[in-house]
Amino acid sequence: MGNMCVEYTSDKYYIGATFNSNNYGLFKIIGKSNERKNYYYIKFIGYNEVYSCRSNHIKKGAVKNCFLPTIYGVGYFGAVKSHTYKSYKTWSSMLGRCYSEKEIERYPSYTEVYVCEEWLNFSNYNKWFILNYKSGFCLDKDILIKGNKIYSPETCCFVPQRINLLFLKSDFIRGEYPIGVHKSNNKYVASCNTGKKVQEYLGKYKTPIEAFNIYKECKEKYLNELSEKYKNVITNKVYMAIKNYKVEITD
Repeated sequence: MGNMCVEYTSDKYYIGATFNSNNYGLFKIIGKSNERKNYYYIKFIGYNEVYSCRSNHIKKGAVKNCFLPTIYGVGYFGAVKSHTYKSYKTWSSMLGRCYSEKEIERYPSYTEVYVCEEWLNFSNYNKWFILNYKSGFCLDKDILIKGNKIYSPETCCFVPQRINLLFLKSDFIRGEYPIGVHKSNNKYVASCNTGKKVQEYLGKYKTPIEAFNIYKECKEKYLNELSEKYKNVITNKVYMAIKNYKVEITD
C-alpha cells in the first residue's frame, strides 16, 4: 500500500475528515501518501478495507466501496484484481436466480435456493471459476448433491450444457403426474429428453407408475451414456455423480 503519513494536515483533507461518496456511503481519511502527491488513504464507515485515492476524487465523492453489497442487495466485488466477462456473468446470473424477485417469479423452483456467504464476494467466486471453468460449460448445482439448495464450491461444478439441461427441474409446470409423464385421454404417456429436438416418445400405459418406470429406465440409460461420452472432459467426481444418478418419482 506504500508509506502512510498519519500527521494532521491544515487543509480540509485532514486525518479523520469524513466525506460522503456518490453511491457508497460515508468514508473518512485515515492517512496521506508520502509517495504520491495528493493521494490519501480512506476507509468507508463500518468497513475495514483501505483504499487509495486522489483528493479530487474525494471532493467529487467519486470513490467506490468494493465490499458494499450492490448486486441484488447481497453481492459485492471484493478485492478482485482482474476477471473475465464470463466469470462475472455466471456469478451475477447465479445471484439473480436466487435474489431477483423478477427471476424467482420466472423460475419458482429457486424460491428456497441461496448462495453461500463465501460466494457473495465475487473475488472468492472468481478464484474458484478460474480453477474450474471450461469453455462452453455451464454452472450446475444439482448434479453432485441431489436436491441441493445452495450454490457453493462444494456443491457446484461446470458441465456441458447438454448435461446441465437434463437436471433442470420444472415442478411448477409439471402438474399432478410424475416426471416424464402426462395424461392423454385415459392413458399415461411417457416421454424423455434424450438430446433430440423433441422429447422421445416412450409409449402409453395404464397407470402413471408404469409410465414413470419406463421414463426412469430411459433417463438413467441416457445419463449413463452421456457420462461415458464426456468422461474425458469432466471431473471424475462429476462423472461418478452422473453415472450413478437415480431418477426418483418425487423428482
